Amino acid sequence: MQTGQTVSDGFAAAAEPVGQQPVTATGRIRAPGRRPLNGGWVLMIAAGLVAAVTNFALLTIDESPSEVRVVTAAAPAGTPLSDLATTVEQIQLDNPEQYLLAGSTLPDGDLVTAVPLEAGVILRTSDLRTAVGSVAGAMSIPVSQSRAAGGLLVPGDRVDVIAPRQDGGDAGGVEYVVTDVTVLGVSSSGEGLGATGTAYAVTVEVNADQALLISAAIEGGSLDVVRTARGEGP
Repeated sequence: MQTGQTVSDGFAAAAEPVGQQPVTATGRIRAPGRRPLNGGWVLMIAAGLVAAVTNFALLTIDESPSEVRVVTAAAPAGTPLSDLATTVEQIQLDNPEQYLLAGSTLPDGDLVTAVPLEAGVILRTSDLRTAVGSVAGAMSIPVSQSRAAGGLLVPGDRVDVIAPRQDGGDAGGVEYVVTDVTVLGVSSSGEGLGATGTAYAVTVEVNADQALLISAAIEGGSLDVVRTARGEGP
Protein backbone atom coordinates (compact mmCIF):
# COMPACT_ATOMS: atom_id res chain seq x y z
CA MET A 1 0.00 0.00 0.00
CA GLN A 2 1.37 3.35 -1.04
CA THR A 3 1.97 6.05 1.45
CA GLY A 4 -1.08 8.22 2.02
CA GLN A 5 -3.61 5.64 0.64
CA THR A 6 -6.13 4.50 3.17
CA VAL A 7 -7.98 1.18 3.32
CA SER A 8 -11.29 2.88 2.61
CA ASP A 9 -9.84 4.46 -0.51
CA GLY A 10 -8.95 0.97 -1.83
CA PHE A 11 -12.43 -0.37 -1.37
CA ALA A 12 -13.90 2.68 -3.06
CA ALA A 13 -11.71 2.23 -6.09
CA ALA A 14 -12.54 -1.49 -6.49
CA ALA A 15 -16.30 -1.28 -5.96
CA GLU A 16 -18.63 -0.43 -8.77
CA PRO A 17 -20.64 2.72 -8.12
CA VAL A 18 -24.08 1.97 -6.72
CA GLY A 19 -26.86 2.20 -9.35
CA GLN A 20 -24.59 1.89 -12.36
CA GLN A 21 -26.39 0.06 -15.28
CA PRO A 22 -24.76 -2.33 -17.78
CA VAL A 23 -23.86 -0.60 -21.03
CA THR A 24 -24.00 -2.20 -24.53
CA ALA A 25 -21.32 -1.88 -27.20
CA THR A 26 -23.25 1.03 -28.71
CA GLY A 27 -23.26 2.89 -25.45
CA ARG A 28 -26.93 2.27 -24.65
CA ILE A 29 -28.03 1.16 -21.23
CA ARG A 30 -29.44 -2.40 -21.23
CA ALA A 31 -32.34 -3.14 -18.91
CA PRO A 32 -31.44 -5.80 -16.32
CA GLY A 33 -32.67 -9.37 -17.11
CA ARG A 34 -33.87 -8.63 -20.70
CA ARG A 35 -32.41 -10.27 -23.79
CA PRO A 36 -33.08 -9.44 -27.45
CA LEU A 37 -35.35 -11.87 -29.43
CA ASN A 38 -33.49 -14.13 -31.82
CA GLY A 39 -34.67 -15.18 -35.29
CA GLY A 40 -36.14 -18.50 -34.12
CA TRP A 41 -38.52 -16.83 -31.67
CA VAL A 42 -39.67 -14.39 -34.35
CA LEU A 43 -40.47 -17.24 -36.76
CA MET A 44 -42.42 -19.12 -34.11
CA ILE A 45 -44.52 -16.06 -33.28
CA ALA A 46 -45.21 -15.39 -36.98
CA ALA A 47 -46.25 -19.03 -37.57
CA GLY A 48 -48.64 -18.87 -34.62
CA LEU A 49 -50.28 -15.74 -35.99
CA VAL A 50 -50.70 -17.31 -39.43
CA ALA A 51 -52.29 -20.44 -37.91
CA ALA A 52 -54.69 -18.34 -35.85
CA VAL A 53 -55.79 -16.33 -38.89
CA THR A 54 -56.26 -19.51 -40.96
CA ASN A 55 -58.39 -21.19 -38.29
CA PHE A 56 -60.56 -18.11 -37.99
CA ALA A 57 -61.09 -18.03 -41.76
CA LEU A 58 -62.11 -21.72 -41.83
CA LEU A 59 -64.56 -21.23 -38.98
CA THR A 60 -66.22 -18.31 -40.75
CA ILE A 61 -66.77 -20.12 -44.10
CA ASP A 62 -70.41 -20.06 -45.13
CA GLU A 63 -71.94 -23.42 -44.22
CA SER A 64 -75.55 -22.50 -44.79
CA PRO A 65 -77.86 -25.44 -45.65
CA SER A 66 -79.07 -26.06 -49.21
CA GLU A 67 -82.68 -26.42 -50.29
CA VAL A 68 -83.03 -29.89 -51.80
CA ARG A 69 -85.83 -32.18 -52.93
CA VAL A 70 -86.46 -35.18 -50.67
CA VAL A 71 -88.52 -38.13 -51.92
CA THR A 72 -91.57 -38.72 -49.68
CA ALA A 73 -92.94 -41.89 -51.32
CA ALA A 74 -91.17 -44.83 -52.97
CA ALA A 75 -91.19 -44.71 -56.77
CA PRO A 76 -90.07 -47.25 -59.40
CA ALA A 77 -87.72 -46.43 -62.25
CA GLY A 78 -89.48 -44.61 -65.05
CA THR A 79 -91.69 -42.46 -62.80
CA PRO A 80 -92.22 -39.01 -64.38
CA LEU A 81 -90.68 -36.23 -62.34
CA SER A 82 -94.04 -34.46 -62.34
CA ASP A 83 -95.55 -37.50 -60.57
CA LEU A 84 -92.71 -37.96 -58.09
CA ALA A 85 -93.73 -37.12 -54.52
CA THR A 86 -91.11 -34.81 -53.03
CA THR A 87 -90.78 -32.08 -50.45
CA VAL A 88 -88.26 -29.25 -50.13
CA GLU A 89 -85.99 -29.38 -47.08
CA GLN A 90 -82.92 -27.47 -45.95
CA ILE A 91 -80.00 -29.84 -45.44
CA GLN A 92 -76.27 -29.27 -45.00
CA LEU A 93 -74.48 -30.98 -47.92
CA ASP A 94 -70.81 -31.62 -48.59
CA ASN A 95 -71.31 -31.77 -52.38
CA PRO A 96 -74.50 -29.85 -53.23
CA GLU A 97 -73.71 -29.94 -56.96
CA GLN A 98 -74.58 -33.66 -56.99
CA TYR A 99 -78.16 -33.04 -55.89
CA LEU A 100 -81.24 -31.55 -57.50
CA LEU A 101 -81.54 -28.25 -55.68
CA ALA A 102 -84.97 -26.72 -55.30
CA GLY A 103 -84.14 -23.73 -57.49
CA SER A 104 -82.02 -25.50 -60.11
CA THR A 105 -82.83 -25.33 -63.81
CA LEU A 106 -83.99 -28.66 -65.22
CA PRO A 107 -82.72 -29.92 -68.60
CA ASP A 108 -84.96 -29.85 -71.65
CA GLY A 109 -87.28 -32.78 -72.24
CA ASP A 110 -89.54 -34.87 -70.03
CA LEU A 111 -87.67 -36.36 -67.08
CA VAL A 112 -88.30 -39.68 -65.35
CA THR A 113 -86.53 -41.53 -62.58
CA ALA A 114 -83.58 -43.58 -63.81
CA VAL A 115 -83.51 -45.87 -60.76
CA PRO A 116 -85.98 -46.96 -58.09
CA LEU A 117 -86.16 -44.43 -55.25
CA GLU A 118 -87.01 -45.04 -51.62
CA ALA A 119 -88.82 -42.58 -49.39
CA GLY A 120 -86.49 -40.28 -47.49
CA VAL A 121 -83.65 -40.13 -50.04
CA ILE A 122 -82.35 -36.82 -51.33
CA LEU A 123 -82.95 -36.53 -55.07
CA ARG A 124 -79.73 -36.48 -57.10
CA THR A 125 -79.34 -35.25 -60.65
CA SER A 126 -78.11 -38.75 -61.58
CA ASP A 127 -81.44 -40.19 -60.39
CA LEU A 128 -83.18 -38.67 -63.42
CA ARG A 129 -83.02 -39.33 -67.15
CA THR A 130 -84.79 -38.13 -70.26
CA ALA A 131 -87.96 -40.07 -70.98
CA VAL A 132 -88.25 -42.29 -74.04
CA GLY A 133 -89.69 -40.25 -76.87
CA SER A 134 -87.72 -37.08 -76.10
CA VAL A 135 -84.27 -37.94 -77.44
CA ALA A 136 -84.26 -41.74 -77.18
CA GLY A 137 -86.13 -44.69 -78.59
CA ALA A 138 -86.97 -48.27 -77.68
CA MET A 139 -85.61 -51.46 -79.21
CA SER A 140 -86.42 -55.11 -78.60
CA ILE A 141 -83.57 -57.62 -78.29
CA PRO A 142 -84.42 -61.28 -78.93
CA VAL A 143 -82.34 -63.43 -76.61
CA SER A 144 -82.72 -66.67 -74.71
CA GLN A 145 -83.51 -66.41 -71.02
CA SER A 146 -80.34 -68.29 -70.15
CA ARG A 147 -78.34 -65.43 -71.69
CA ALA A 148 -80.40 -62.63 -70.17
CA ALA A 149 -79.96 -62.94 -66.39
CA GLY A 150 -81.94 -66.17 -66.41
CA GLY A 151 -85.07 -64.36 -67.56
CA LEU A 152 -85.25 -62.39 -64.31
CA LEU A 153 -84.94 -58.92 -65.83
CA VAL A 154 -87.56 -56.34 -64.89
CA PRO A 155 -88.33 -52.80 -66.10
CA GLY A 156 -85.90 -50.34 -64.63
CA ASP A 157 -82.93 -52.72 -64.66
CA ARG A 158 -79.73 -51.37 -66.19
CA VAL A 159 -78.00 -53.75 -68.60
CA ASP A 160 -74.99 -54.15 -70.88
CA VAL A 161 -75.18 -55.95 -74.22
CA ILE A 162 -72.21 -58.16 -75.14
CA ALA A 163 -71.62 -59.84 -78.51
CA PRO A 164 -68.82 -61.45 -80.55
CA ARG A 165 -66.41 -58.96 -82.06
CA GLN A 166 -67.43 -57.67 -85.49
CA ASP A 167 -64.10 -56.09 -86.50
CA GLY A 168 -62.21 -59.27 -87.34
CA GLY A 169 -60.21 -59.25 -84.13
CA ASP A 170 -59.10 -62.21 -82.07
CA ALA A 171 -61.06 -65.38 -82.72
CA GLY A 172 -63.55 -65.99 -79.98
CA GLY A 173 -63.25 -62.42 -78.68
CA VAL A 174 -66.27 -60.49 -77.44
CA GLU A 175 -67.00 -56.82 -76.93
CA TYR A 176 -69.49 -54.51 -75.28
CA VAL A 177 -72.04 -53.37 -77.83
CA VAL A 178 -73.82 -50.91 -75.54
CA THR A 179 -73.55 -50.32 -71.80
CA ASP A 180 -75.81 -49.07 -69.03
CA VAL A 181 -79.07 -48.99 -70.97
CA THR A 182 -82.44 -49.14 -69.23
CA VAL A 183 -84.82 -52.08 -69.55
CA LEU A 184 -88.29 -50.82 -70.50
CA GLY A 185 -90.01 -54.19 -70.67
CA VAL A 186 -89.61 -57.94 -71.06
CA SER A 187 -91.75 -60.53 -72.82
CA SER A 188 -91.71 -64.27 -73.34
CA SER A 189 -93.78 -66.52 -75.56
CA GLY A 190 -92.43 -69.53 -73.66
CA GLU A 191 -94.50 -69.00 -70.53
CA GLY A 192 -96.81 -71.70 -69.23
CA LEU A 193 -96.78 -75.41 -68.40
CA GLY A 194 -94.17 -77.36 -70.35
CA ALA A 195 -92.76 -74.26 -72.06
CA THR A 196 -89.04 -74.14 -72.72
CA GLY A 197 -88.80 -70.40 -72.09
CA THR A 198 -86.30 -69.84 -74.90
CA ALA A 199 -88.36 -67.24 -76.80
CA TYR A 200 -87.57 -64.12 -74.83
CA ALA A 201 -87.25 -60.45 -75.70
CA VAL A 202 -85.83 -57.53 -73.72
CA THR A 203 -86.91 -54.01 -74.71
CA VAL A 204 -84.34 -51.38 -73.88
CA GLU A 205 -84.06 -47.62 -74.22
CA VAL A 206 -81.59 -46.61 -76.92
CA ASN A 207 -80.51 -43.67 -79.01
CA ALA A 208 -79.97 -43.87 -82.78
CA ASP A 209 -76.33 -44.97 -82.57
CA GLN A 210 -77.04 -47.65 -79.98
CA ALA A 211 -79.89 -49.01 -82.08
CA LEU A 212 -77.54 -49.52 -85.04
CA LEU A 213 -74.94 -51.27 -82.89
CA ILE A 214 -77.48 -53.63 -81.34
CA SER A 215 -79.02 -54.39 -84.74
CA ALA A 216 -75.61 -55.36 -86.13
CA ALA A 217 -74.96 -57.57 -83.09
CA ILE A 218 -78.30 -59.34 -83.55
CA GLU A 219 -77.47 -60.06 -87.19
CA GLY A 220 -74.08 -61.37 -86.14
CA GLY A 221 -75.52 -64.15 -84.01
CA SER A 222 -75.47 -64.78 -80.28
CA LEU A 223 -75.38 -62.04 -77.71
CA ASP A 224 -75.75 -61.67 -73.95
CA VAL A 225 -77.71 -59.17 -71.87
CA VAL A 226 -75.99 -58.59 -68.52
CA ARG A 227 -77.73 -56.84 -65.65
CA THR A 228 -75.54 -54.21 -63.99
CA ALA A 229 -78.08 -52.51 -61.68
CA ARG A 230 -81.31 -53.76 -60.21
CA GLY A 231 -84.57 -52.01 -61.01
CA GLU A 232 -88.07 -52.44 -59.62
CA GLY A 233 -90.88 -54.26 -61.33
CA PRO A 234 -94.35 -52.86 -61.95
